[in-house]
Amino acid sequence: MVGGTLKLSFLAVIVIVMIAINQGAGSGPKIGTSVYPDSVIVRDLIVTDSWAQALFMSLSIAAFAYVGVEITAASALEARVDEQRNSTRPRAIGRAVKFSAVYISFLAGVMYVLAGVLVTLNIPWNDPRLPRISWVTGPEEESVGSTASAFVLVAEASRVPGLAGTLNVFLMFTALTCANTNLYVASRSLFSLTRSLDGGAGSPWYTRIFAYFGKTNNRKVPLRALVASCVFAWIPFLYLASEHGPDTSIGTILDVLSEMGSVGVIIVWACECWAYIRFYNW
Repeated sequence: MVGGTLKLSFLAVIVIVMIAINQGAGSGPKIGTSVYPDSVIVRDLIVTDSWAQALFMSLSIAAFAYVGVEITAASALEARVDEQRNSTRPRAIGRAVKFSAVYISFLAGVMYVLAGVLVTLNIPWNDPRLPRISWVTGPEEESVGSTASAFVLVAEASRVPGLAGTLNVFLMFTALTCANTNLYVASRSLFSLTRSLDGGAGSPWYTRIFAYFGKTNNRKVPLRALVASCVFAWIPFLYLASEHGPDTSIGTILDVLSEMGSVGVIIVWACECWAYIRFYNW
């Protein structure tokens, strides 16, 4: 709860900073809409053959930013009714979970869209310093690229002392807390799916393996599922390899994995929508 509140607070600060920079904060002039292209249908001619291809590429990138917006619903697995139930509020926990699952995700989505729109007002869409996907990057001499966030690039251009470093701290905190949240959801999901399995001697070998992750320790923590959820935690550290660069396979592998995750989440969202429609009709 504290981490989520801080992240939304940081996002609100970033939104305010983007507005202030756009209106002339720092040493630069008022930007307004001067960096916006004449047409909204623009694309990188180096890495895309058509506007439709660019649209689908950006859809997968945008979806990755919204991965986990429904995570708040996972808190229902941890909800417990107090021993002294208040007869005047018999469904207080249900209402609390419903509020978190519906409104927090909606608020986060609105804030993400607003911050994204504001940052496009402060930096050109074809700025060569913007991060690039390794497997679609053009010739190195035509693009300098960077690993900095667009918000940090805008802060650096504004020349406000200490602003870029502050935004970097915000983004680092957000990344760490997001990783912690994803680990929580992954471990709890694995535990919830396997805790009802019968891992007895007469069960198939694969059922016994899955049932192993449905157990908790003495403190009621699904430690086995938690450890299993960390199996691929080493993959992001491939970026620390000394030979990493825009044309190496390491960057390509990580970008492809992120794209696969985005597409997978879109499929999950589609299945959830279809399941809701079926349930509503029944």
